[in-house]
Amino acid sequence: MPIEDASVRWSEQDSPYQAIAKITIGMQEAYSPARQVYVDDVLSFNAWHTIAAHQPLGAIQRLRREVYEASSRYRHEMNQQPKREPRSIEEMPD
Repeated sequence: MPIEDASVRWSEQDSPYQAIAKITIGMQEAYSPARQVYVDDVLSFNAWHTIAAHQPLGAIQRLRREVYEASSRYRHEMNQQPKREPRSIEEMPD
């Protein structure tokens, strides 16, 4: 498939949609006020924080990576918060 050229339509015959899994998660109370501040001010989304086989592909995604990093850096500076990545759920506030 033409990963480097986003203007080319992928053939659904050559690359059909495949459902891989369905995940169902019950309701939880997981977003306390302390956790909301932590998530909004400290954490950053990074689609490349995964194994290599699952990382985004193509030129647009490489550019997106740089934009996400610049946005994260700016947000952390404005919030006066260090950028941290928790290594376990115990590091997240309740």
